[in-house]
Amino acid sequence: MKRKLKDSFKNAFFGIGYAFITQRNLRIQCFLGVIAIILSIILKLSLLEWLLVISAIIGVIIAELINTTIELTIDLIIQVKNKRAQFIKDISAGIVLLISLWSIILGIVVFIPKIIGVFG
Repeated sequence: MKRKLKDSFKNAFFGIGYAFITQRNLRIQCFLGVIAIILSIILKLSLLEWLLVISAIIGVIIAELINTTIELTIDLIIQVKNKRAQFIKDISAGIVLLISLWSIILGIVVFIPKIIGVFG
């Protein structure tokens, strides 16, 4: 049976909502994203700066959703402690760490000159 487009969207939003409710790190990352958006409004970022900030926020959220998917899949498949399964989870967490560090670098590049311009 063919799935309707609206059902696909409904399922996707349900999945994001489930991850938001169950994953503390995702909630923290979304909170930090909201802070970045508020700061972007206050500092009146250019279009390019907005694109960088929004890309960084979305990148971190996507990485966290992928990490959550991988961890849930491993937990479903592997019922006992397994060294290789843990390596997979650790590598997946490493993806989130790297994109988060990249996002911090982007934030520094975008926000610091603006902040210095306001207070300097």
